[in-house]
Amino acid sequence: MNQTSLAQQILDGEASSEEEGTWVVVYDFRDLKPSPRFWVNLRRLKELAGCRSIQYSVVVAGTRGAAAAVARLASHYGADVAVFRGELINTN
Repeated sequence: MNQTSLAQQILDGEASSEEEGTWVVVYDFRDLKPSPRFWVNLRRLKELAGCRSIQYSVVVAGTRGAAAAVARLASHYGADVAVFRGELINTN
């Protein structure tokens, strides 16, 4: 029996939003400690969707669907989440 990870399920649900660009997801777990499963699923989701963390609670995605998936995952585990679309100016 092959179980699909939560990260894969969420990403599959957002696959229709492939609008490319620079998407920034910011999340914060106020007054609670995130589940260890959050970190496992976030790492898996970033690998599957080609996202990267630029700070502890900031993820950059290349498509709207990937950003929505990261936001949905963080929200699922109780984080406050904001998603922004921007333009990458500096890669330092």
